[in-house]
Amino acid sequence: MMILAGAPGPLVDRICDLVVACNAGLADAGGDGVPATAPTSAALQVVIRPDMAGQAPPANMVIAADEPAASFARLRHIGLTAVQALRELTACDAVLGALARAGAPVVTVDSLMQPDSILAHFGLRPIAPLPAIAAMPPPASLPEQEHAMLTAVLPQGFGFIRGGKRHAMRWPLACFFNGDIPEEPAPDGVQLAGPARVLIFGPYFHLPPGIWTLRARLRFSAACAGTWFALELHGKQRLGRCRFQAPTTGLDAAGLYAADFAASVSDPAEPVEARLVLERGAIEGEIALLDICLTPAADL
Repeated sequence: MMILAGAPGPLVDRICDLVVACNAGLADAGGDGVPATAPTSAALQVVIRPDMAGQAPPANMVIAADEPAASFARLRHIGLTAVQALRELTACDAVLGALARAGAPVVTVDSLMQPDSILAHFGLRPIAPLPAIAAMPPPASLPEQEHAMLTAVLPQGFGFIRGGKRHAMRWPLACFFNGDIPEEPAPDGVQLAGPARVLIFGPYFHLPPGIWTLRARLRFSAACAGTWFALELHGKQRLGRCRFQAPTTGLDAAGLYAADFAASVSDPAEPVEARLVLERGAIEGEIALLDICLTPAADL
């Protein structure tokens, strides 16, 4: 059984076309709860993110690093929301990047110029001259807001897969959810009136392993002065936390406050959740989260 791992998209499709051309008949498709358009068979299994975190990659695995916009557009086309699609792409980069660091071969769009070398990764040789593989489609055109989210969350694309290097990223407010109405996106400003509670949470993205520094950019109304908050990062357990008091001074020129803390991530397969917490009940005030910026600090 050969394993092709990568987010759904045209690169996975083209690699499957190559395998078909070698008479490895393909059947039906799927992987990890997110349907792929490329098929699966006894000869080739297509998966999005295999459950192999912390393990050595199998010798029969090849990783496909497509262009993120193409994979994002495919995931949106099959019905995922923008945040769900980003969740899958961050999982792909974090999990498959860890396997690539452990030695799994990676093929990219540029690799299609040498189809024989792609097949060699699977131990295949064409039994006849390969037919022409259809040209890759033009780069996906995404709505402006979704393109901005993609380039914030994955500024280097599948950079961890392709180079094994973690990159700074930004989680914009549009990736988060409303703590008072969990099924709704986080609002531009949260009214504090009410009991201690989680105000904003999400986005359940995946991070490559290592130490990360998180910085939340916040804005407060005057009535928040002296109110205590916490910012946390959770996986299965709490990964990091800071407490802060809404200030009356120390804001930057835009009137923003930055809350910082470090978090240690060991399992790239584990989605992580940031929480902005009101520590005690309040009767007034409003807080706004602009974004959370993440910077790699040290590898584990």
